[in-house]
Amino acid sequence: MPDLIEKTEYYSSGPWLLNYESLQELDRLIDEEWRRLISYREEKIREAVEAEISEYSILHEWEKKDRRTLKKDLRERIESRYKYESSKSLTILYSNDRRLEVESFVAANRESKCSTDTPTGFILIMRCADVSCSIQLPYTSTSIKLHVAPDTLSESRELFTVIRSWIESKRPPLWQRIWTNLSGLHWLLLLIYFATSLQFFSSTGEAGRSQYRKEAVQLLKDGLSDSEKTRAVELILCFEARLVPDEYATPIPAWFWWSSVFAIVVAILLSFAPKVILGLGDGQAAIKKWRTYSTFVFTSIPSWFFGTFFLPKLADLIRAIWK
Repeated sequence: MPDLIEKTEYYSSGPWLLNYESLQELDRLIDEEWRRLISYREEKIREAVEAEISEYSILHEWEKKDRRTLKKDLRERIESRYKYESSKSLTILYSNDRRLEVESFVAANRESKCSTDTPTGFILIMRCADVSCSIQLPYTSTSIKLHVAPDTLSESRELFTVIRSWIESKRPPLWQRIWTNLSGLHWLLLLIYFATSLQFFSSTGEAGRSQYRKEAVQLLKDGLSDSEKTRAVELILCFEARLVPDEYATPIPAWFWWSSVFAIVVAILLSFAPKVILGLGDGQAAIKKWRTYSTFVFTSIPSWFFGTFFLPKLADLIRAIWK
């Protein structure tokens, strides 16, 4: 029965505020998986050496050399082939396209550069024999991308599962992902809100001015008498001055001003959204600040909204019940 092959690509949106402990955990996972891949590579090389020795034995070329010497020569030749190469690189990213090549996140934290700058991303690339893996978290994006190839090997699928589990365990809550990925859209919503409100108030005034128009049409139909000429002039002036009859005059309610102030404050708070920070050097302090700010936004906006619009109505309802 054929195996079900899962696609070994994964994409997850941020923000990603990865503290030092999370990066240490990733270091440990990478080291464990790298040792497993090295063992897999050694096994592949051993199989290739044995296969070539078998070919030589058929051609009787191995008789010219000691078997141990022949095996050593074959191994050196096979290891130099691209198919069996192994490499691992970690690049720490900073703003202004600055990069730092290191062996691990723990090693990066010891670098003097990390002690004064805030890392904003990383790229980890591994290749061992025919298994390749890349984890990319560029500072220009808020999404982490994982790709392991080929997806037909059990070694690739196991590596993919381990790293994906780590990513999922560090993924931020849904409200933070929505906040970061839709950052900037709230200003468009605010503009729509103001445009809709102004349209509502202007339509109310237009309904009142239409009464002047109807009265003027009626005067023209009946013909103007001397006594009505004064009223006709008044109607013309009211219409040109865009006045509204008293019964149609609707002053802008207080709730609109309160909601407008609330909406502007919320828009300003939401304009500063967390993105990607690594907890190396100054990054640890930056992560603490962003988490404090995120908690403040998450708690203050709903509390303010509830206290401004729902709490007074709830208090009136309770007083009405107890009367």
